Amino acid sequence: MKDDRKWDVALSLLIGLMGCAGILVVIAPRIGYVFRQLRVPLPDWTTMTLSLSDLALAYPILAAIVITAAPASVHAWDGRAVAIGRVAIPLLSLLAWGWLIFALLLPFMSILWGIGTKKGY
Repeated sequence: MKDDRKWDVALSLLIGLMGCAGILVVIAPRIGYVFRQLRVPLPDWTTMTLSLSDLALAYPILAAIVITAAPASVHAWDGRAVAIGRVAIPLLSLLAWGWLIFALLLPFMSILWGIGTKKGY
């Protein structure tokens, strides 16, 4: 019997995108504001994450379209793509969340451990 269930893949994709959007729209701007006020030199990963956050905040309609259109497109996928998506999407979501959180914590680690760019006095 053929399994035509696709809603679970669409739901996991929606949860993954909403988690990334939440980090980029709620957490990243606050951390970026603090470090910009303190004029802490930011690592490249953090700068890239803050740029993605600024993009999501500048174009919220585009972000909303991506968040809704990507899961809606799952119903057009063939069976093999859905089977791959059942495994790959949760793993990629966790990888993306980990990357965003790590990139936002890099300035904290560089301050605490004294690594990273040194300011000349």
